[in-house]
Amino acid sequence: MKKILLFIIPIAVYFIVDTFFGTVWGMVAGGTLSLLETLHTYLKTKSVKAGNFADLILIILFGLIDLSAERFNIRGLDEVIFAAIMFVLLRLSASGKLDFIQMFGNGLIAEQLYKNPLNRYNIRQSQNRMLWWCLTITAVYAALSAAPETDAVKWLDSYALLIIIAAYIATEICLNRIKAARYKKCEWVPLVDAQANVLGNCPRPLVHNGSHWLHPVVHLHVINDRKLLLQLRPKTKHIQPGKWDTAVGGHIAANEKLEDALKRETIEEVGLRNFKAQLCKRYIWNSEAESEYVFSFVTWNEGPFNPKNVGEVDELRFWSAGELEENMGKGVFTPNLESELKEWVIAKLKEKQPCSKV
Repeated sequence: MKKILLFIIPIAVYFIVDTFFGTVWGMVAGGTLSLLETLHTYLKTKSVKAGNFADLILIILFGLIDLSAERFNIRGLDEVIFAAIMFVLLRLSASGKLDFIQMFGNGLIAEQLYKNPLNRYNIRQSQNRMLWWCLTITAVYAALSAAPETDAVKWLDSYALLIIIAAYIATEICLNRIKAARYKKCEWVPLVDAQANVLGNCPRPLVHNGSHWLHPVVHLHVINDRKLLLQLRPKTKHIQPGKWDTAVGGHIAANEKLEDALKRETIEEVGLRNFKAQLCKRYIWNSEAESEYVFSFVTWNEGPFNPKNVGEVDELRFWSAGELEENMGKGVFTPNLESELKEWVIAKLKEKQPCSKV
């Protein structure tokens, strides 16, 4: 929110100074601030793009419209045009035809913001809400232009825009605080790219809602006497309830190391503390609900197995290669497990030596 507001500060300064000191001084103040921001961008990135002058161009445009409206005594014209221009820019940005943040900021800041998909989502939501505030400005000033010229109408004509902008900012701050409070007690997970580079963090519920934000998970296949240990998922699970799944599978928490996540999930789901695991496969798994970057490990271990979180696992059982092959394609296993079984796990059951590191 704060970074987004930085992009429109020169325009906000223009309207504030214009309200109290006149259009010309508003253009000088807003334009100067815009040029200082452009200079700062150049000193930081050693480059300046046309988009860095977008707010300056809008300030000059609004100033000329404001001066014209004053000359021809057309009340509310500049505010209506301002709202219409912002509405068009926001609609183009929402449709992906224009990058609003890139236009009013600089490439480096936009890249940093968009690096985390959660930021991009929040920005899109904020822009969509801003559309309605633009329509509010248009409606208010259209009504004022048609209303009889009274002291109250003159006062509203002077300050309504500032009031609406202040209301917008206050609303955004409140919504962000409500959102922060909602996810304060949630588990947070990292978001990654196709090479498993961390892009940022996100509340866990948001990666299971069909957003398909790629996040890392760990799998551990436990083998003993050429049999594979599987867990039965409780019927209360939202995803693949009542099906047999990898013995250990879970999310990596925000700022958690891969090895630590594997140990934590293994203790929680099968109660195994002393084990040596080797990474056999890393891949991206897409389902209807989510997209996961899977780190799949294997260990040869005879237990004992005592799940820490009993409610997370209904049953643990060893399966032979023959039993696994006989039940594939019958809806007994989760699709992700079945995919791993076909690709490499069943073949691994027949090996005496552990797999090599990947």
